[in-house]
Amino acid sequence: MKEIQIKVIVAGEPGSGKSIISEVNDACISLKGLGVSIGLKTLEDEETQCCMTFITWTLAEGRPKDTSYIQGSKAAVIVCDLTKGKTVKKMKKWAKSIKKGIGEVPFIFVGNNVDTAEGSEVDLMLNYAKKYDAPVVLTRLSDRASIEEVFVQIVKVIGPGLLE
Repeated sequence: MKEIQIKVIVAGEPGSGKSIISEVNDACISLKGLGVSIGLKTLEDEETQCCMTFITWTLAEGRPKDTSYIQGSKAAVIVCDLTKGKTVKKMKKWAKSIKKGIGEVPFIFVGNNVDTAEGSEVDLMLNYAKKYDAPVVLTRLSDRASIEEVFVQIVKVIGPGLLE
């Protein structure tokens, strides 16, 4: 089985629910000095005969001042809590900050608490995602499968070059 490592940024405002990604990781460590948590998530795909290890770099509060440690990321997951309008509105700033810091990477927009969200916040997030041509994953904290879908979307946005 071929082994592939995929570095991914996870970003969003405080209270956005970024930690849900950590909850499905196989292992996680926090580096408070850098303002980042690093997690590992492994998925095996029988069809492609690949074992993919996702290395998630979850950014703490604020935009990264030093982007050197997030260089080489293959995708960025931007997270909001759909019941907290502020976290939705800040998704656009996170996308701009990441793009400025490390260049073009595909985005995945994740909206937490879809089951209790208001339609206007969902619509706003969908508009941001459309602007960046990004897939959207709507999650329920009680539904682990909806959170696991984030990793499936990462593979889809990176595309066939991933397996080369």
